[in-house]
Amino acid sequence: MAETVVVLSELLLVLAISIAVRVFASRVGISYIVGLVLVGFAVAVLGIQLEIPLSPDLIMVVFLPTVLFQGATEIEPGHFWDNLPFVLVITVFGLPVAIAFIGWVGSHLLGFSLLVSLLFATIVYPVDPVSVIRIFREVDAPPRLAALVESESHLGDGFVIVLYTTIVAVLLRTDHGSVDLGTLWSLSDALAVAWDIIFVSIGGLVFGIVSGFAVYLVLRAEEERMVDLLLTIFLPYGSYLLADQLLGVSGVLATVAAGLVIGSYGKRDAIHPDNIDYLENMWDAAAFLISTYLFLLIGMQVSVAELLRHLDLVVLTVVLVLVTRATVVYTLVGALNRTSSESVARNYQHIMVWSGLHTVVPVALVLSLPSSIPFRDTLQAMVLGVAVLSIVFQGSLLPYILRAVIPKGPRQTTNP
Repeated sequence: MAETVVVLSELLLVLAISIAVRVFASRVGISYIVGLVLVGFAVAVLGIQLEIPLSPDLIMVVFLPTVLFQGATEIEPGHFWDNLPFVLVITVFGLPVAIAFIGWVGSHLLGFSLLVSLLFATIVYPVDPVSVIRIFREVDAPPRLAALVESESHLGDGFVIVLYTTIVAVLLRTDHGSVDLGTLWSLSDALAVAWDIIFVSIGGLVFGIVSGFAVYLVLRAEEERMVDLLLTIFLPYGSYLLADQLLGVSGVLATVAAGLVIGSYGKRDAIHPDNIDYLENMWDAAAFLISTYLFLLIGMQVSVAELLRHLDLVVLTVVLVLVTRATVVYTLVGALNRTSSESVARNYQHIMVWSGLHTVVPVALVLSLPSSIPFRDTLQAMVLGVAVLSIVFQGSLLPYILRAVIPKGPRQTTNP
C-alpha cells in the first residue's frame, strides 16, 4: 500500500510540474517538450530523485507504441507514397554511410575503439520518432514535411535495432572492444546482418499491415464507440509484442504499419464518422501524456557531474551528427530530385536537417547496454547529454527556423 501511495504521489508531482511547464511554455513561446527537458534537468541539478524508473522496457514496450501509432494514423496516404523513394534512399544508403562515418571519426576524436565508436554512432545518429512527432505537432509543420521526417525515423529503427544488437554481441566476445574489426566481422557476417535488417524490417511492415487490415475488418462490422477504442488500443500493443517477441521482426515497424492502415483505410470507410473525432482526441491525449512523462524523466536522468565531465565530447558529437546529417540529406535528396517528379524543395531539406533530434529511442538503447560493454558509463553520459542538447538547442530553434524558411501560405516550393 505504501509503495502504491508513493508512486501515485510522484505521478501527481509529475503532472503538477507538467501543468506549470505547459502554462509557462505557452506564455513565453517555447516548445513544451523543451521546457520539460529543461525542468527535468533542473530537478536533477537539485538532486531530487523519483522512485518512478525510466527503463528501456518501459520506453520501448509501454510508451513507444502509443506515440508511434498515433503519429502514423495522422500521416496522409498521398504524402507517404510521395515520400517513400526519398525515405528509402536516406535510410538504405544514407543511414549506414552516416553511421560508418561517425564511427570512424569518433574512433579518432572521442577516444573509443572502432567497435565502441560504431556502437555509439548507431545509438546516437538515427532520428528519434517520438521527438519528431511531438515537435512537429507543436509547430504545425506542413503535412508532407512531417510525413517525410516521421517516415524516415520509423524505417530507420528497424536498421538501427538490428545493427545495435549485432555490435553489442561482437563487443561481448572481446575483452575491451579493441580487437580489429576485420578479425571479428567477416564478409559473411556483414551479409548476415544485411539479411537480418531486411527480414526484420520487411517482416515488421508485413505483419503490421496484416494486423491492421484484420482490425480494419472488425471495425467495419462494429460501430460501437467503446469497441472501436478498445480495438485501436489492442492493435498497436498487440502488433508490437507479437512482432517483437514472437516473430522476431520489428515491433516498431509493425506498429507504424498498423497505424498507417487505420489512418488510411480505417478512418475512410471502417470507423463511423461520429467516432473518428473521439478516437483522435483520445489518442492525442494519450500521446501527449506519455510524451510529457518521457521528456521530463529524460531530463532527470542526466548526471550533472558526468555531463560537465564529458561536455566537450558531447558538444563535438552534436556538431558531428548535425554536419553528417546535413551532408546526407542535401546530397541524397538533391540527387533523387533530379529523377523524381515529386521533388523535395530546398527549404524542406533545411528543416529535415535541423529536425534530426536524437532523444527517446537513443536513451532507451543506451540504458539497455550490458554492464560489461566497454565505456558503458561514458556512452550513457554522452548519449544523455546529446539527447538534452539536441532537444534544447535544435528543438528550441526549430519553430523559428520553420517560420523563416517555410512562411505561412504555400508550404511547398520548387527547388531553385
